[in-house]
Amino acid sequence: MPVYVTKGNHDMVSPETWSRTWGMGINHDVVLGDNVVLLGTTADEKGKYICPDQDWFAEKLKKYKDARNVFIFLHITPVKWTTHAIDCPTFQKLLLSTKNVRAVFNGHDHDQDGIKFLGNIPFLFDGHFGGSWGTAYHGFRIVELQEDNSLFTFMMDPLKKLAELSIYRQDMVSE
Repeated sequence: MPVYVTKGNHDMVSPETWSRTWGMGINHDVVLGDNVVLLGTTADEKGKYICPDQDWFAEKLKKYKDARNVFIFLHITPVKWTTHAIDCPTFQKLLLSTKNVRAVFNGHDHDQDGIKFLGNIPFLFDGHFGGSWGTAYHGFRIVELQEDNSLFTFMMDPLKKLAELSIYRQDMVSE
């Protein structure tokens, strides 16, 4: 099974070391049928929080403007909703101007396991499955892309299903 990774603030290595280790750049794209996954770094070599690379994301979002869905994975949340997020207003505007961004996944805020919306774009948080701080349980999020292009998501704790939600966007659901 392929593994796709994003660089976070504890991954204090150069882009070259990251690429050698994982076989992919610190920002990379994956095409899965008519869907695209964009994975971007949000921390520099010293672990300092940074906004996603605006130019790289703008180029990729333009390249994949006709994809059915674009899913974005970032470590640090680029909207200052949480204590451990950063505010990236230019990146937020880019996302809001792109019609096929389906969801943004965040991993850094281990005390968050809900969903927040930037416009109609869901930002999905997944708590944590390891470490010593965060949610009271060590779970994970499941996200299913349905036949009608809606999303169904829930948390697992690790054997009990929590917080089920269907995310239906009229502008992105097949007729």
